[in-house]
Amino acid sequence: MSTHDHPVLKKIRHLREASGYSQVQMAERLNMSPSAYHRHECGEAKPDLDFLLAVTKDLNADLLELLAGDQVVVNNHDQQGGSSGCYNVVHLNGVTEDVLKAITDQHSVVLREVQVMNARLLAVIEQFARQAG
Repeated sequence: MSTHDHPVLKKIRHLREASGYSQVQMAERLNMSPSAYHRHECGEAKPDLDFLLAVTKDLNADLLELLAGDQVVVNNHDQQGGSSGCYNVVHLNGVTEDVLKAITDQHSVVLREVQVMNARLLAVIEQFARQAG
């Protein structure tokens, strides 16, 4: 498989290039070797969920949009980080249950961060209101 064959990899390359990063720079940003990043983006290695999450987080992209409508082939890793085999999944337009859970988890983290920021903002507004009153 190469980038020009796989829509998800095309999207990753487009996002990277639109952000102005080379493959070497992306590898550095994701704490991986340039050759490993190249293999993932060019389709020489099947991207695992951790890679997809890291790319979308780093490039401020939405994982669901990245995967929408595409069949996805990902590596399934066990808890120790070892490969437990590959699988080809074609559920819900290619979005697997694991990916949906990861998206939900990612959105939950963001939601918690927004709630904390809102609480801080409210505290600042209340402080200003007390000082003005």
